[in-house]
Amino acid sequence: MTAHHHYAVGQRVLYTEQRFPHLICKQPYTIVRCLDSKRPEPQYQIRSAARPCDCVAGEGELSHEGLPLGAFQEMDIPGFVDSNVMSEAANLNLVPWASLPRRARHKNEQPRQLRH
Repeated sequence: MTAHHHYAVGQRVLYTEQRFPHLICKQPYTIVRCLDSKRPEPQYQIRSAARPCDCVAGEGELSHEGLPLGAFQEMDIPGFVDSNVMSEAANLNLVPWASLPRRARHKNEQPRQLRH
């Protein structure tokens, strides 16, 4: 039984990899080959520029390439940049580094010289 492949060779896709139960990673890959498989789900050989070897992925682990949600994705929040409170500290728990308490030194510990 050969399943119909929805992705073509050379197409860029996002591979969804679940590394731990609560850690899901999406990375861009390129389809290298459509594999014949006895499984009902089509299988693909995929390649990443960041990894030295190819991987085999099922069609359910792939999605059309788009920008994965990242920490630095631009967001359009009306009034966020135009806010008048931007001059205020965002986190009021922050204190200057010099005012933090110093840890006690062990009797055998030498003070470190700061390098400039």
